[in-house]
Amino acid sequence: MNARACEYSYLALPLSTSVALAASAQTVNRKFTEINGAMEAFVAEMKAQNVWDDVTVIQASEFARTLVSNGRGTDHGWGGMHWVAGGKINGGRIFGKFPESFSPDSDRMLSRGRLVPSTSWEA
Repeated sequence: MNARACEYSYLALPLSTSVALAASAQTVNRKFTEINGAMEAFVAEMKAQNVWDDVTVIQASEFARTLVSNGRGTDHGWGGMHWVAGGKINGGRIFGKFPESFSPDSDRMLSRGRLVPSTSWEA
């Protein structure tokens, strides 16, 4: 393996989700399938190179989506999900409190399906 000139490497892979404004369930499922396939291939390659324990993958988005349609899709919302994966990540946990209800009268639901998170993503 070649030595790197820096301690850390960074790679950003943007995935356009502008279709989410008017996305159908089929479109969303296709995007998730694309992401899952890419992650599976990446993890397999990192394990094949025996470097998975030195890798951390962080998924982030600048905003979430409402849970209720505006008639043409969804709007910007709160409560976006983020995840972290890597060989040394002690995963399988949810930080914050998962909503007990997605009902419009839930104490964490604002108008038009905007879910208020219990915990900031930076936590």
